Amino acid sequence: MSKNTIFGAILGTIMCLVVTCTLVLLGFTKPAYAAAEAAATLTLGDNTSAVISDSSGYQAHITITNTGKSTLDPGQLRVLTNPQFIFDSSTVMQEWAQGQQTVRGLQRLDTMLGSADVPTLEPGAHTTVDITTPAQDSALQLFNSWGAKPILIQYVGTNAGTVSLHTFVTRTTDGLAVAHTPAMNIVPVLPITAQTWSINKQTAQELSSADSMQPLTQSSNNTNTKDTAANTKGNANTSNSSNTSAQKTDEPLENSQTEQHSSQIDTTAKRAAAQVLAVSKQENTNHAKLVAVAKRHAGLQNIIDPDSAYQFTQPMQYHAITQPANADIALYAQSTAQTTAPEEAIPTAQWQAAGITATTLSASAAQQTLQYATDSKTSASIPAIAWQRQTPWSQDALAFAKTAGYQAVIATSGYEDETTTAVANTKTTVHTDAGDITLLTPQRELSLLAHNQQTDSQAVAESTDAGKINRFIAQSALYQMQQPYVSRTLLITFDSNTPSTLVDKLMTTIEQSSWLHISSINDLLQAPDGMDSKEATAISKNTQALWQYSHVSAQELTKQRTEQLTQLAQSFGDIGRFSNDILDPDANVESTKAGQQSNSTQSGDTASDTDQSNTDQSSTDQSSTASDDASEQSSSDSEGAQGSQQHKLKSSTSAADTWTSTLLAAQHMIALRALGVEATNATPLIQGAQTIGNSLFDGVSIAKPEALNIVSQSGKMPITLANNHPFPVSVHLVAQADSNRISIHADTTHSNADASSSATNQYSTEATQSAVTDTITIPAHGEEQITINISILQSGRSTVKLSLQDRSGQAFGATTQTTVTSFFQISDWSGYAILGFAVLLGLLGLWRQFHRIKDPDE
Repeated sequence: MSKNTIFGAILGTIMCLVVTCTLVLLGFTKPAYAAAEAAATLTLGDNTSAVISDSSGYQAHITITNTGKSTLDPGQLRVLTNPQFIFDSSTVMQEWAQGQQTVRGLQRLDTMLGSADVPTLEPGAHTTVDITTPAQDSALQLFNSWGAKPILIQYVGTNAGTVSLHTFVTRTTDGLAVAHTPAMNIVPVLPITAQTWSINKQTAQELSSADSMQPLTQSSNNTNTKDTAANTKGNANTSNSSNTSAQKTDEPLENSQTEQHSSQIDTTAKRAAAQVLAVSKQENTNHAKLVAVAKRHAGLQNIIDPDSAYQFTQPMQYHAITQPANADIALYAQSTAQTTAPEEAIPTAQWQAAGITATTLSASAAQQTLQYATDSKTSASIPAIAWQRQTPWSQDALAFAKTAGYQAVIATSGYEDETTTAVANTKTTVHTDAGDITLLTPQRELSLLAHNQQTDSQAVAESTDAGKINRFIAQSALYQMQQPYVSRTLLITFDSNTPSTLVDKLMTTIEQSSWLHISSINDLLQAPDGMDSKEATAISKNTQALWQYSHVSAQELTKQRTEQLTQLAQSFGDIGRFSNDILDPDANVESTKAGQQSNSTQSGDTASDTDQSNTDQSSTDQSSTASDDASEQSSSDSEGAQGSQQHKLKSSTSAADTWTSTLLAAQHMIALRALGVEATNATPLIQGAQTIGNSLFDGVSIAKPEALNIVSQSGKMPITLANNHPFPVSVHLVAQADSNRISIHADTTHSNADASSSATNQYSTEATQSAVTDTITIPAHGEEQITINISILQSGRSTVKLSLQDRSGQAFGATTQTTVTSFFQISDWSGYAILGFAVLLGLLGLWRQFHRIKDPDE
């Protein structure tokens, strides 16, 4: 290539750049980046019409926002439609919502419902435009067929191009010469459950103090007094309860009155334990709003999480009940499933160690929990429906749900009808080894919108409530038009996080839609199957395919839950260990006697306030119960620890048992709730569970002794042990020296020493570097002082470490230490002989020094 050619190419390039820059400066063109900086977004406002009739007219409420970096020049907003277009499939409707105009009738919308000018907008600014079309407008007269119609909202700006928003409006049958077909049934279900849970640390700590024990003891002692004509808050309604999460007696009780008394304690324990869990103020505020919405819309079907009922103070009507704490019972079912891979199953023993059993997850347990929380027996008359959590409803999970007493399950994934044909009843029957069970599947598109979600990220108009409602109504009209004479019942589920405002708006619009009829959950349960039972059963057996719909893998979820169950089991075991090995075994006897005395006193107080007949009956009941309490000595497993024989609790009705039952109930509720939230959100609850166990151990402590100086052969070290619990505890003290300068042995002569066990004490009391005392009983909310004997072997400084052991020899609680400074002393005649000989040698040396003959050279 010649030099002239190269020079010409360079000169041509320079000239092109000069011309381009000149055109830009003169305003004939703009660089590409300038156009990109001008951008606008459109959002649909609440006043936008979702339906139109012959008399309603149309209204659009649009907000235009400048999301770019440069000023938006004035533009125009237009609302376009095609009144004659009829959506014939969900696919076409979804494509339109996503801005895809693949159908000929949607490619050109010529009918304008209105337009408005948009002023100049600075970056970040926005403006709202209202477009109103009266019912008499010629454009609206073109809507001569009922059903969903496309709406195209366009903003045309000078420097922002064209921005479009695709939504819908539905023409009702009002004023049209069309046949009135039967309305399609829909069942709107609202789950009532709290999502944001935490541990009330103050309440958890008070549970092991007198502040929390006072109401528990009073409730235990006053049970039979309350069970008179003045029966308060329906407590006697729980007399037939047998399965509880706090304490369960497998053996029959001696008589009905003892059974009633035990039931009362269960109720008290559950209610007190429920206070350990807390929901945020925002949760309670949201619930109050939902209660108001439910009162305005009687057709809304409320399905309650029974454990959440403890936290929500405002009552509301419930139409169904879910599993306790919304726990993942399908995951539990895998522990006993024969077809589940080992890496996807958590052993049953591990669930039981954390207090979770098949009984605690059953429908009867859910009904009892709701009964305790609401003082009502209505829970027995409403259906129990298990809601899917993170684990899908496999064949084994469905069989477990059937065995656990659930009438139906709600499957949120895996069983949707993927065909493009008309929708059918969202209910089917699945065959399992345990029997047939009803499976309910929420209609996908309608439930997504009710969950406050977009059907697709590209469905931009659905980002607001108005856009979701427009799509919901249009989609429901399409479903009704597909098979207008076929009776169908669709399940629509809201999400627990759906804002109350959206629930209210959506229910209002549904109630005003003549082609929709709101049905009950019971109607859906009685409806014919929409999916062939054999097909549904086949789906349930393909577990791997079901897991594809989950956002977490089976192995990952199993790993997360296994780690959490291990931590929960430790916390649950701490309570059993404290009850069995630290709480004084005579505490139940003493508290029972105190309870009898308190009952007698309070019965006299009650007699002065009630008529004589009630007084006589109350006294008889109290005397009978006191006798039963004194004779009741049988033991049973706590329900939360079935299968774990090491944590058995007494079934007596003493205040001490009420306390331990409350502690177990609190742990059990925390464990269930931790397994009811997403696995990644369970950490705060698990940490809270550890707080209870730690507070029990920390409630028994050693006061740090002062440093000890010993100038004799031996000495005594006084040690004070404190008990912050409302009942006596019995423990061992361990003292250990860090050197061989001293030896330690325990002194068993303190006032509360277990003298009867000293002869057979398993711990050595010989002089060694460490020693363990006999059993020391520390009174409730009191202190006990003991002493340990220290013998001096060598002079010097030593450290003595002090710790506590339970009655089985396991260490617990915090340790403390102190120092011992010793000075060696003469202990016998041999020492004096050595000292005398040394003195004699010294004197002899002095005598020799003064009497020897010196050398002349010295």
